[in-house]
Amino acid sequence: MFGYVTIAAGALTQEQRERYRAYYCGLCHALKHRYGALGRMTLSYDITFLYLLLSSLYEPDEIRGTARCLPHPFRPHAYVQSELCDYCCDMNLALAYHKCLDDWHDDRSLPGRAEAALLAEAVGSQLTCVFVDHGLMRKNEGDEVEAAFAKFHANAGTGKPTMILMHTTKGKGVSYMEDQAGWHGKAPNDDEYAQGIQELDALRAELEAK
Repeated sequence: MFGYVTIAAGALTQEQRERYRAYYCGLCHALKHRYGALGRMTLSYDITFLYLLLSSLYEPDEIRGTARCLPHPFRPHAYVQSELCDYCCDMNLALAYHKCLDDWHDDRSLPGRAEAALLAEAVGSQLTCVFVDHGLMRKNEGDEVEAAFAKFHANAGTGKPTMILMHTTKGKGVSYMEDQAGWHGKAPNDDEYAQGIQELDALRAELEAK
């Protein structure tokens, strides 16, 4: 899910609203610098929240200033940037891209497909895919992923395919949810949740028995 977080402006003090706005503007300027005008248009409250959270946790050195921009051409706005800003910009672009792909796959949204293509062009080679073994994968699955990535990199520049394609099914393993686009962004009720967990537990037991 992307684009679900919003700001409760009425619950913030004036100082807190100004701080939030400065971080938001910092991300906006960084997106424009890294990815152009299209990147700036993808800025979300979700990533602004992440930027604030990470800044509070790690307290990096910050660059503060004021600047005018196209959305605010007459009055300079305060901004805050740090080393975390670029990370959050990259996350924002990756999430926006996959949100557009979701719109295309779920609803056959032509604007979503077009925007995904434009975002991919804007990103270019600035993002690199990495594999992180979080310890929750099935037996030998981590080795299989690393082997696939090794083959991916070995084929680079040889004229052989260097793309890994995966076919996945939304809600796989839950009878009432499987391949049903209407469940995108929707939570099951208590009875549906209990049924889904029961079906997934049965499927896991079947896989572990093989």
